Amino acid sequence: WFGPQGWLAARDTRWEEQLVERLAPECGSDGGPSIRAELNRLKEAKAGRGDARWLDLCVKCSVLTTLRGDLARLRAAVSALGQSHPGNYPAAGQLAHLDEYERRLTAQAGARLDPADPATRRLMDELSVMRRRMLVDLNPMLRGSEILFVKRYTYNSKHFYDDFQHIHRWGGNLCVLSLADGRVREIVPQLAGGVFDRYDLSFDARRIVFGYRRPKREGFRLWEVGVDGSGLRQVTSVPAEEKRRIAAYGRTSFGDGFYGLLGYQFWTDDVHPCYLPDGGIAFASTRSEHGVLCTPAHYLACTNLFRADAQGGSLRPLSQGALSEFTPTMMEDGRILYNRWEYVYKGIAAVQSLWITRPDGSGSEEFYGDDIANPGVFWQARQVPGHPRLAVCIGCGHEPLGIGHVLLLDVNKDKRTPEPMISLTPNVKTQGLRGLFQLRNGVWREDIFGPFYSDPYPLYDQFFLVSCNPDKRYNDEAGYGIYLLDVFGNRVPIYHDPNISSWEPMPLRPRSAPPVLPSVAAAQAGRPSQAAGGGSQGPSNEERDATAKVFLSDVYRGLPGVAPGTVKYLRVMEQVAKPWAAEVDPLRDEDRSADGFGGHLCVSWNAHIWVAVLRGVVPVEADGSAFFEVPAGRNLFFQALDKDYMEVQ
Repeated sequence: WFGPQGWLAARDTRWEEQLVERLAPECGSDGGPSIRAELNRLKEAKAGRGDARWLDLCVKCSVLTTLRGDLARLRAAVSALGQSHPGNYPAAGQLAHLDEYERRLTAQAGARLDPADPATRRLMDELSVMRRRMLVDLNPMLRGSEILFVKRYTYNSKHFYDDFQHIHRWGGNLCVLSLADGRVREIVPQLAGGVFDRYDLSFDARRIVFGYRRPKREGFRLWEVGVDGSGLRQVTSVPAEEKRRIAAYGRTSFGDGFYGLLGYQFWTDDVHPCYLPDGGIAFASTRSEHGVLCTPAHYLACTNLFRADAQGGSLRPLSQGALSEFTPTMMEDGRILYNRWEYVYKGIAAVQSLWITRPDGSGSEEFYGDDIANPGVFWQARQVPGHPRLAVCIGCGHEPLGIGHVLLLDVNKDKRTPEPMISLTPNVKTQGLRGLFQLRNGVWREDIFGPFYSDPYPLYDQFFLVSCNPDKRYNDEAGYGIYLLDVFGNRVPIYHDPNISSWEPMPLRPRSAPPVLPSVAAAQAGRPSQAAGGGSQGPSNEERDATAKVFLSDVYRGLPGVAPGTVKYLRVMEQVAKPWAAEVDPLRDEDRSADGFGGHLCVSWNAHIWVAVLRGVVPVEADGSAFFEVPAGRNLFFQALDKDYMEVQ
């Protein structure tokens, strides 16, 4: 536009002609010929670039192309609803309305189409009204229903994994929106003044478990309440050794931002709860006392998956992950889908993928993303109902906040490639450490202004609820509202409070409970669990001495291009977390920020980012199988070795 060879500097009409020629085919069978006719008349008249008719024609093309595109997307969604809900959605009548609208649009295009013109403005506004009526008000999945969501001022975090520790402003509540009349009610007004993090709705839609922090120098705890506001109770308690923990670690950690303002002192946090089919609750917690590896000032805590019973008792870890694990949700087969961050031969800020585990912590399996660099993080994932290998999630960056674009993941496709990723918001993407990108005027530009997305909830494989900030700065405290998104490109506003953001929309209705999977760790059945509110949740001496037997059926499965017989051994490795204790120098009585840029300082200085412990080398049989014993309850991985003990990849 503004360059020396740009539109405004041109001395002729070539840019106008190129725009009209490019857009004319998108103006429809009725509009396209008339547009070309106008173009030919201007060219025959040799109208100069100062002739206002050029601007009128370019604006007409742009508006007509936009409205026809919006109309096509709406028509596709209406047709899909009719096919999915025959007899329960008036598709024929709505399509007739769209046909009539298209005729009026074509007629208006024969005269003048300009957003400054009242007739054009009415057509544009009418399309927005039809989109809301056809896709929300008449949608059988939403019609007259209630939506559960959280009001919370947008976090102002430095990283996606510490968003709950960067409280920008106190306030908010658990809320219910009635789509029948638009009213919003607060479920727990008695907790107003604190901060509500993520929540989950029970399978019978009677109870809500949520993360909540009072406006005090303390961490998040899990609470539960009935959907009618009754029966409020605290589920998880402050660990018995919280004061010891703060005394040991907290005095050295002041960090910056939120930490510096409130003097964060390493209290523990319980967040991201998820109801389990057996009545228990899975959640993420810093009770594991792990810190990130890339900073010596240890104010950045990591969370691991834990579980507890309905009363908050029998609390124990589900994982020994070295770094953060987040946003557990239930799959229909009874397993947990969650985000997992580790550094096993990866960069420090990418490849934070989706994993699956059983509710007892066994059967860990990658779902998708373990060798995908962009986006760097897959999280807030939910399985699409009825599709066990289809999930929707947010793709975000390591920094600055857990917002980004909405991805539909189809792992029926080759999950070692980007092929499973289908972007439902193709004009937004994240890449690199911090890259927030928008497609503006056909050019990808790094941009901190919306649209940005969070918290996708699948109604089914074509329609999704989502939190969206359409045009504000990514961390605007009130920028996010509730929208309907679909695979056809429609984005429909449902609710927005101009004073505070709205998050995690979910229909307030019962769901089928997944099956209860039996524990595969039968030996643990008779072992007493640690009581809720206990101290450090690390493994006991008995657990440290326990072993597990591993059977590998075929080492070549997952090693394409490696000839059978190549792999002779497996190297058994363990990734080790960095405990909070490792960040405190007892001689200087301060943190180790003077010692370098993070890492496990016991090994080297500024030369690594994580530590692997060699547990042993075991043989691989001629048929590719292996059977061996390993330490149980450890974060293990394996390397395939050839006859010379060199790694095979």
